[in-house]
Amino acid sequence: MHARNTGLMSLLLVVLVASACYPARSGGGGNRDAYVIGTGELQGVPADDIYEAIRLLRPAWLTQRSGRTPQVFVNGSVRGGLEELRTFRPEMVTELRYIDATDATTRWGTGFMAGVIDVTTR
Repeated sequence: MHARNTGLMSLLLVVLVASACYPARSGGGGNRDAYVIGTGELQGVPADDIYEAIRLLRPAWLTQRSGRTPQVFVNGSVRGGLEELRTFRPEMVTELRYIDATDATTRWGTGFMAGVIDVTTR
């Protein structure tokens, strides 16, 4: 009986630790989606451009990985590096989405070691 309870407790601990390691992907219940910034969240952010908005809301998106910075896509097309984010005001954007390196490589092939910031405009 004791071994069974120990195994059950171990399983519960593994599940709790694993769930804590992954950021929330759903925007419900007040939880902020770690991979998406929508218009509601952009409203009221004191930023002149979306680079500044991201810096304030999700600074990890701008981090260099493997010596590279994320690529920027606008409405599904490659636009360049992070400097492209300075060309858009927050009111021009309906959604910003960070796509990690693994998902970006699956979608578009190699060359996205720092991921992609996908900008959807109005």
